[in-house]
Amino acid sequence: MEIGAIQTFRQYALLKSNLSDGYQNKFMQLKARIQTALMPDLSKDCFVSFNAARKSIYTKTDPAMQSIETLKLRGGKIPKRVEELAIEYAKDEMLKNLTLAEVHKIAYSDLKKCKTLDEAKEMFPEFEAVLPADKPAARKGSVLYGIQQGEVIVDSCSKDTDDASLKLLQYIWADLYSLANVSRFVRYTGKYYSTHEMAPAIKSLKIPLLDYEYAQAAKFEKGHHKNG
Repeated sequence: MEIGAIQTFRQYALLKSNLSDGYQNKFMQLKARIQTALMPDLSKDCFVSFNAARKSIYTKTDPAMQSIETLKLRGGKIPKRVEELAIEYAKDEMLKNLTLAEVHKIAYSDLKKCKTLDEAKEMFPEFEAVLPADKPAARKGSVLYGIQQGEVIVDSCSKDTDDASLKLLQYIWADLYSLANVSRFVRYTGKYYSTHEMAPAIKSLKIPLLDYEYAQAAKFEKGHHKNG
């Protein structure tokens, strides 16, 4: 179901002020009908994206293949290994109802077993372009500079690696944390840093992010990470 633009209701206020008393009751009835038609039932277990370009609702319990079909209709990009695994699971009565997030985490679970970035690239060729944290040139005072100097620490996503680029990959792709939530696993020590924004560092390291629409369907992890 699509949600109408919020500014529509601002226009009602201007229109109402120009109506005579005789028409205001009819106007209010019309407004109520439109609101009822446009606004979602928030009592349902659903995810709502208020984005002007992409208005969508994904329920938390949709089977993976159902989400994938919707994503394709909306132009979303699905990781190849996730789609292949979802197709395989759809044929199994025990697995066909797994959600997209569950299938995604299974598809990328081995990423958390990798001890080095090179090992991750060998196992997951889609990450071939990712750079080690010490390779890109970094501006002094930036988060990436702090990582290189050992003054900005990315907490371990698994117990087996100290590679910052790999840890960020694991948070985003294995655990489905959003860019904003990844920031909570980064500690700043030593010198003052001009920004705590992770996006420039992740871009410099060439760490790919999930497609926006795909992320809406899979729903980024919002809880706190615990090392397993």
